[in-house]
Amino acid sequence: MDISLSADDKTLFVDCFGDGKCRVFDVSDPQKPKQIYEKQIGRQVNMVSQSWDGKRLYFTSSLLAHWDKKGEDNEQFLRAYRWDGKELKPSFDLDFMALKLGRPHQMLFGATKTRCESRRITSIGRSDEDESSSSAGTRPYVLFV
Repeated sequence: MDISLSADDKTLFVDCFGDGKCRVFDVSDPQKPKQIYEKQIGRQVNMVSQSWDGKRLYFTSSLLAHWDKKGEDNEQFLRAYRWDGKELKPSFDLDFMALKLGRPHQMLFGATKTRCESRRITSIGRSDEDESSSSAGTRPYVLFV
């Protein structure tokens, strides 16, 4: 499970590895959160991150090799969606299995930037994660933008 809170503190995105869904909550009144939307992202989904302007969300599927689902349920992807305030609409999908890229895990979105701006993917590379946490010596990929 992972969460991402919008910059205005009004919308909370929660994804769940177990069922592969993203649930969106209105948390403008923190004492009375209300689920406002739900979407199936995949058979497993682990990390969620959003753009600084809150218009795009990015999901990756890998928890860690030993905990990822098996067989057909073992999806390895980065999926991007546009958020219009009401629903998630697909933007692009990278199938890490088909591209032979390993396991996508965490995304780092330039925490040093404080202003909203349009950003594009600048690199996809291997993380420096300990080899023992992934299978067959294949380290998870991290998306840097």
